[in-house]
Amino acid sequence: MSYPLPVIDDILAVLDKAKYMTSLDMKSGGFFGIKVLMSDKDREKTAFGCFRGLYEYNVMPFGLQNSPAVFSRLMEIVLEGLPFAVAYIDDILIYSSTLDEHLSHIQQVFDRLRKHGLKLKLKKCQFLKNETNYLGFKITGNGIKPDTEKVETIRSLPAPINVKEVRSFIGMLSYYRRFVPNFSKISIPLVELTKKYAKFNWTDECQRAFEYLKDSLTVIPLLAYPDLTKRYTLYTDASDDTIGACLTQPCNDNEEVLYGVKNEKPIYFLSHKLSDTQTRWSTMKKRSI
Repeated sequence: MSYPLPVIDDILAVLDKAKYMTSLDMKSGGFFGIKVLMSDKDREKTAFGCFRGLYEYNVMPFGLQNSPAVFSRLMEIVLEGLPFAVAYIDDILIYSSTLDEHLSHIQQVFDRLRKHGLKLKLKKCQFLKNETNYLGFKITGNGIKPDTEKVETIRSLPAPINVKEVRSFIGMLSYYRRFVPNFSKISIPLVELTKKYAKFNWTDECQRAFEYLKDSLTVIPLLAYPDLTKRYTLYTDASDDTIGACLTQPCNDNEEVLYGVKNEKPIYFLSHKLSDTQTRWSTMKKRSI
């Protein structure tokens, strides 16, 4: 089955009215807490052998290539018509602008889950929160920021000692690159180490980039939600080998403390490393990419 997973950016962009939030996690057991029956013609593809004989799965197990796609499609069906609920695989977030609305929204989601036989892991659910962690982010009514525990984990990492660890570090930071101005420019010394046939040589430049990227997750206090009623401003910049951009909107006086800036509140930081051909373009053409 070919079915796209939800785009995390799209999920985060709709949470601007999230004053009250409830996060739900599927109960473990079967596949993500629900028994998705395998079709007869596909069961043989899951066959495995042991000392007791040959067995096939009747229920879709975790680990199949198309398991996430199947469950994403199922969750879309389950939550269809409920615009106040979003799901990524087995993580559901219910968001509302008022308490009364939120209680009603929770009940509607519960009714759907009960109808489809889905069960929740109560210990991992959070109810009636003004802030909650979801998909590695802390979601608030004013914007989003990286999950504090994730940030501390990243900041406590020692310097990589091989290419595999460099790739792992870049992968973790890339998930939060929207919070890091000029991410592509700063990470160049690390990316160079991961190229084919590159010799691993951890230089002072690599160490500076490593430390800067770890600390950068705490520089931007909060990224605002986009407000379709306000104007956008896109700032762009270009260097010899990278381009960068920042999308902002007007910031009210009482919001300056939240976002750590005056006049404009950041919504998204974007950066990109240029190809060899693009590095020869003019600055104006680079900025227009």
